[in-house]
Amino acid sequence: MGHSYWLCAYVVSLNLVIASAAAAVATISASQYLQQGIRLLQQTDADPTAPCGSQHVSYMFIDGLALPPGDFTLAASLTLSQSLQSRQQSDSLLLTAAGLTVSVSRLQGTLTLSMSSGLSARYYLQVVNTTVSLAVADQQRLRLCFDFNCPSPASVTGFTQSTAGWLSLPQSSTQTLQLANITLGSRGNVAVLDTSLNGLWVAPVAIDVATAASAATTATQYFSSISAQSTVPPTVTMDPIISNLFGGLVVGGPVAVTVSSGSAASKVGLKLRLTFYGVAPSDCVQSSCGDVVLESFAAGSTVQGSTTVTYPRAGRYIIRAQASDMMGGWASKDFDVLVRKAGDTHGRAPCCRTTANIIAQQLGRPIDPYSFRPAWINSSATAVGWDWNYLMGSEDLEAERLFDYGLLAPVETGPVTTTTCPDSYLAGPGSPTVYGVSATPTVNVYSNQGHAKRVAILPQGFNWATNPGVPFSQMPSCVTHWTSWTADSPYGRTVFGSQPSSCSFTCTPEGVEQLVTQTGTFDCWAESVIENTYGRISFLPDPVVLPILYMPQTAAADDSAFSYSEAPIYDYMQGLGHDMQKDFHTVLVLSPRP
Repeated sequence: MGHSYWLCAYVVSLNLVIASAAAAVATISASQYLQQGIRLLQQTDADPTAPCGSQHVSYMFIDGLALPPGDFTLAASLTLSQSLQSRQQSDSLLLTAAGLTVSVSRLQGTLTLSMSSGLSARYYLQVVNTTVSLAVADQQRLRLCFDFNCPSPASVTGFTQSTAGWLSLPQSSTQTLQLANITLGSRGNVAVLDTSLNGLWVAPVAIDVATAASAATTATQYFSSISAQSTVPPTVTMDPIISNLFGGLVVGGPVAVTVSSGSAASKVGLKLRLTFYGVAPSDCVQSSCGDVVLESFAAGSTVQGSTTVTYPRAGRYIIRAQASDMMGGWASKDFDVLVRKAGDTHGRAPCCRTTANIIAQQLGRPIDPYSFRPAWINSSATAVGWDWNYLMGSEDLEAERLFDYGLLAPVETGPVTTTTCPDSYLAGPGSPTVYGVSATPTVNVYSNQGHAKRVAILPQGFNWATNPGVPFSQMPSCVTHWTSWTADSPYGRTVFGSQPSSCSFTCTPEGVEQLVTQTGTFDCWAESVIENTYGRISFLPDPVVLPILYMPQTAAADDSAFSYSEAPIYDYMQGLGHDMQKDFHTVLVLSPRP
């Protein structure tokens, strides 16, 4: 764009302070992820009589930032709501962890460990009340135990068996048993095990059950005892001058950010995550890109994360720093970032709005997404009838009011997120309803979320309309626009009148680019999506503009104009080498009326 930028480097200090823990049994400690018992069960929006309270959970997610990076033991104290063989149903999902899925069949009275590669191991369940523990060592070996008993599986597919109930991944496997996160239950149309969950623990070692058996009477007592230290919530501090530093950022300019975290009480190490809400990875070519996320790990008492990002639009943004000692210590801090357009050196653009509708929607008022009121805006606005005194007045500055992209940052919930009851709302009560939560796994409240989704704009039109002899009855619309992009269209004509103008029978890529960069219409639409979804959905600010799709010389009835324009899109996109489902979230078609 010809703009010059400078590199703004900031150092942010995020101190994670954790109190010393009490001595743990056998020098092993664990994190307890349930403060009270819950009932795990499948929730459907089709059954309004299903139990619905804070203790009724259909889905639970434990953030991988809080989990150990190496060996671990995951233990869950279960009370199945009915006897094992009381229901005639297929396997019901209990949890997923480290690439493993744990499911239970009431019909057969079995528990199954399985992996997406086809590996599986099936065990017989003998009791309704049990503590199931899964130990993983070297990211290659695993062992499943019921209380203090670690039996060999009844059947095995793919795993290599060894002594004392241990299984190993085959040497040919490219998978590893790394604990990225833990989920219990499901957010989709999946059968979930109906069970009471009395405790859930994670230890950063593969626990030897012989040692555990000598330390407590029951497995539940043992895991409760080694988690009794219950770390004090961490204290977060940051450099107080950070708010002064975050003031000179310019849209499109590189921003270097460094955050550090420390803890003298760290036993396993520290993890740090930086999330840049509203900034997408620059190399993303898929339908949903997400936000830039940087994660760092250090085995010592300090960890640091550093990266450089570029903000695509002016506005207020949030950088979230989250730190964990992987033993229950968790810290989170949001940093506000105000990004201005190039040329707004005195900060004249007001901050901030959470609605996409700026004053009077500024219809026909040109606006530049990168520069603050460049010269072309005044000349263009005057040409289309805007009063010069208005343009120079304070009221017109409302057109430059910055949007608050901080809406994209969800409420911080800590390392554990739970879903209770059938949630058919996009962002909780008061937000739009999304139908089909359990009816289909592809279109529901959970799949209709995500940031930085890619949008393609497909210009369409009728290049034959300028040919001599085209019957008037088959003549399509000839569109005009105040930006005068139509004057450069090779498929247009001059419209004579008191003030001659131009029109075009075809939307062009150059015309679309001009609409995006001069009218603010696309930005307004993208902001309205953020506003109306409570920040759950956002689009990349710069759409992909595709080559023109020329339509045939065929008259289309008024009631079929949309289907007429839509019919050839899929094949045309395939011909361009695009997969409409994988490459783009939305494809917008711009076309004169046929």
